Amino acid sequence: MGVVTDAAACVASGDGARLRAEDAPVPSVTATRRALNDPGPGEAVERFRVALVTMPFGRFQWYRPSIQVGTLKAIAQRAGFPVQDHYLGLDLAVELGFDLYEAIQSVPCTGFTAEWVFTIAAFGDDANREDYFATFPDEAVRIRTWSGKDAAFMNDLRERVIPEFIDKCLAGIDWSSYNAVCFLSTFQQHIASLALARRIKERFPHVTTIFAGANMDGEMGLEHMRAFACIDFGLSGEADATFPELLTRLAEGRETDDLLGLAARCGDGRVSFAGPAEPFRDMDNLPAPDYDTYYEAMQRHGVDKYADSIPFKDREFQVRAVPFEGSRGCWWGEKSQCTFCGGNLTGIAYRSKSPDRALEEIDELYRRYGRKDFWAIDNILDPKYITEFFGPLAERGDGFRFFFYTKANLKREQVRQLARGGVFIIWPGIESLNTRILKLMRKGVTRLQNVNLLRWCAYYHVDVHWFLLYGFPGEQPEDYAEQLQTMRLMTFTRPPIDEARLRIERFSPYFYDKRLFPTKWRRPCEEYAFIYPPHINLDEAAYFFDYELECEVLPEEAHREMHEFTAQWRHQWYTGQRASLTFSRNGLEILIEDTRFGLDRPRSYALGGLDAQVYEACSTTPRTAAQMRSAQSAESPGIDADEQSVIAACDDLCEAGLMIGEGGKYLSLAIPAEPER
Repeated sequence: MGVVTDAAACVASGDGARLRAEDAPVPSVTATRRALNDPGPGEAVERFRVALVTMPFGRFQWYRPSIQVGTLKAIAQRAGFPVQDHYLGLDLAVELGFDLYEAIQSVPCTGFTAEWVFTIAAFGDDANREDYFATFPDEAVRIRTWSGKDAAFMNDLRERVIPEFIDKCLAGIDWSSYNAVCFLSTFQQHIASLALARRIKERFPHVTTIFAGANMDGEMGLEHMRAFACIDFGLSGEADATFPELLTRLAEGRETDDLLGLAARCGDGRVSFAGPAEPFRDMDNLPAPDYDTYYEAMQRHGVDKYADSIPFKDREFQVRAVPFEGSRGCWWGEKSQCTFCGGNLTGIAYRSKSPDRALEEIDELYRRYGRKDFWAIDNILDPKYITEFFGPLAERGDGFRFFFYTKANLKREQVRQLARGGVFIIWPGIESLNTRILKLMRKGVTRLQNVNLLRWCAYYHVDVHWFLLYGFPGEQPEDYAEQLQTMRLMTFTRPPIDEARLRIERFSPYFYDKRLFPTKWRRPCEEYAFIYPPHINLDEAAYFFDYELECEVLPEEAHREMHEFTAQWRHQWYTGQRASLTFSRNGLEILIEDTRFGLDRPRSYALGGLDAQVYEACSTTPRTAAQMRSAQSAESPGIDADEQSVIAACDDLCEAGLMIGEGGKYLSLAIPAEPER
């Protein structure tokens, strides 16, 4: 906690470094030593009490524990520290009601309203008093649609209810008994964390406050440290090694300035930062996360009863699932980071637990919490897990179910293995059904691969969650015309959850590569001015940015048909009017039954001869005419016809809406009518 002499390692705090003039000073190492009465190193650790806090509105927080809290708790306990975790977001969800809490935080990551409601509690007179909902009327409509609450209710929530909630948080826990309080802050949790941290520092100045989580990454974390004196230390990047080392040094009264990944407030008000920490690599040595406190509180508050009332199985699964980590980083991002992706600032290097270690952890979590549903927080599934993790699970038949983020290039046999191993939901990052747009994103997949994944997920009953992104520089009207045509053919599969215009995220290629993404202007999203007080530098603190491109982009009107069609598709899906497109073999013929909506009536097709041969040949995976002719397998014995005849047959089937083709490859759309034995 000493002053760093290297000026390059310090960021000047400026006049705005304090929340208010009466904020308490940061305790020195001497004060910390005095509080500990200079005990020996072992005793110092055992007496150094630590609190881990997760505030509203963490995504999924009211119905799922925080894996960040659970992991750091287990790590600190293994190092010998007494640790207590506090899920204060769950307390607010109980107070407001789960439906209202969900409505406020339902916009993943970018839900500024979830931050705005805490601004009075966090900043008092420095909070922006302009009419938030008058500036953002669409947000007022969204809140009213989801919860029935109007702007007046939300303003009262901000002015009265939330400050009272922070008062309860302060009074309900003996913060003075802790030596350090660590806030885990990701996306919508930051203002709430600042609100309580400020109150703790005012009341108990001897308590050391630590902020960790994605909101503290890179220049964002340094700016938050500079602007808010209630933060003593900020952990940037992965904290698995840094956190216990920081606690040990604090407990033993040692200096911290050389600790990589740590920003520290200097005695003269500046902020020191020795540099980023290396990504944590010893994944097998991580302890299983400790969720005891959360599940005790969840049972006490009756969250499971809420889950019982949910009509959709995928939603019920989300509420009941236990967070689990198999890997970190992104093996695809190491090769070619998606242009819009702002994740993995310092940790894009891919690392994973061995399949055996992952299986041990799943079993341990099941023994401790009695739950068979698991939500993997991995950015992307390790390909070797398909056989080495899900293979053994399929043989065991324990009935475990999983959610995983995957890449969209999965083949039929891989989807089959995932389904057999218990994968219930995947999020494959499809994001478009147009190959040209996918190339603009650097997704490394094609339209045919995305369509094929949707098909086999439908067949093997793997619920596939996906978004459509639009607004990329270089896209053309014909790209969306083709995508709309493809979507009309795919209504027998799960529709996209939503569509979203491209938003610039800090750390993404679109943010740092001006050649790739030339803009006339770029500035922090307008909502930030309603969230933070004037003294913070939003250019450094913001994660999301508004912009205007130098090149022309398609107007919103160009996407109107897409929005209208996907809304219809979702309505059909969620009201149980689900379409189908199946095929079966009857002797030498292929019989196809088609109930996709948009047809005047259900249709049946009987394909014989060459049509039947090419349809079956392209059922499993996209194939060229040459591949169809040379294929020799039980599914496709090979086709005795010239390439031009094969292509002509495929083109006719594409015209009928039963196949799609691209780049000389063709894919049959119908899935088998009979379940696989």
